[in-house]
Amino acid sequence: MIVVSLDALLEKKKFVHGRWDDCYVSLADINELPAISVPDPGYWKRCEEEIDCGDGNTVGYFWYECPECGGRPLREEYNHEEALSSFCPWCGAKLGVKDEET
Repeated sequence: MIVVSLDALLEKKKFVHGRWDDCYVSLADINELPAISVPDPGYWKRCEEEIDCGDGNTVGYFWYECPECGGRPLREEYNHEEALSSFCPWCGAKLGVKDEET
């Protein structure tokens, strides 16, 4: 997939009947546009904590946070687990999921 600048694309638009709501960009014009680089997405940050149960035992748990705003992903209604989407629902940052095995 090639990514192009929206501003450059809009400069190539052609109008049908002189109307703003009736415009197009030809495939030939799109192919002439230079490709732009897209930064790699950030990744959900895995946070871990241990809680002292008061009886000498500890319980460890983890959660994920957005590295941009600290927001947590939304929970799935059917199983209450965090659903790691490709976007933060709070700030809109594009995020990926790192494979914890590697």
